[in-house]
Amino acid sequence: MTNQGLSREATRFQYRAEVMGRRATFHDYNWLRWVASLALDLFAGYGIYQIWRLLLTYLGVIFIFTGVYLYIGHIAGPAIDFPTALVLSFTSFHGRGLQPSSTLSAGMQYAAVVEAVFGVLVEALLVAALVRRITGD
Repeated sequence: MTNQGLSREATRFQYRAEVMGRRATFHDYNWLRWVASLALDLFAGYGIYQIWRLLLTYLGVIFIFTGVYLYIGHIAGPAIDFPTALVLSFTSFHGRGLQPSSTLSAGMQYAAVVEAVFGVLVEALLVAALVRRITGD
């Protein structure tokens, strides 16, 4: 279809084929593959048509954890300002905020670990989406 100038239609049918494949894995009781397929669809549109969702997911996680750090700092201390919380969130997302720090409370350190796990998952989804987009598989 794509060599006939129908790339938009081909993309739509390819996306629907992925959705139907996910339904088939659900009925085959292949739960791990179903969850992975669901996550790739929700956060990246299978990397075929809605890869912009990954950018929204990335920004959403960063800003949600920025709010978490501000809240923990307000409740348990040490109090931090928005730019500091944003930098902490960004570095934790990419796994660089995990060094033990005497300036951060235990709650902030635990939140940093959770955010690092989300970061690894989002980065893995990005790689999977880009590979699918490049290879067309």
